[in-house]
Amino acid sequence: MKKYIIFLYFILFTFAYSEQKIAYIDMQKILNSSTAGDTITKKIEKKINSENKKYNSIEEQIKKEEKDLTSKKNVLSEEEFKKKLLSLRQKVDKYNKDKKKSLNNLNKLKIDKTSKLISKINPIIANYASDKNISIIIRKDSMIMGKTELDITNDILKIINQEIKE
Repeated sequence: MKKYIIFLYFILFTFAYSEQKIAYIDMQKILNSSTAGDTITKKIEKKINSENKKYNSIEEQIKKEEKDLTSKKNVLSEEEFKKKLLSLRQKVDKYNKDKKKSLNNLNKLKIDKTSKLISKINPIIANYASDKNISIIIRKDSMIMGKTELDITNDILKIINQEIKE
């Protein structure tokens, strides 16, 4: 326990006498507000809307088939009704699996595109930190409070919009 106290004391003592520049950045704002981030978001939303239209039409068709089947329940023989009901259930299962797979693919695409954008952003942040002699940059969502003068989000956002066009 004494080792931890001594270690903590040295860390605090070292930071007290050294001048360290600290800043924070709002990565969510950068990902949402940058030109590249906005482009990614719009492309993914377009794909989501397309998939939703596709699956809504399939869902409507399945509901129509279900209504048709229930209306013919008294007319069809029991065996035939069971066959059609089984076929309808298989369609519903396939629909659910396809929709889930599509959503997973879209989520994976969003994660991949965001990761690629972050990998392009990180060197820009590192260059900015070295140019401005900033020792530590903290994500805004990881901190409780900070002076607004320490926020470098808008500066980084301007640089990103100039350097990353996609």
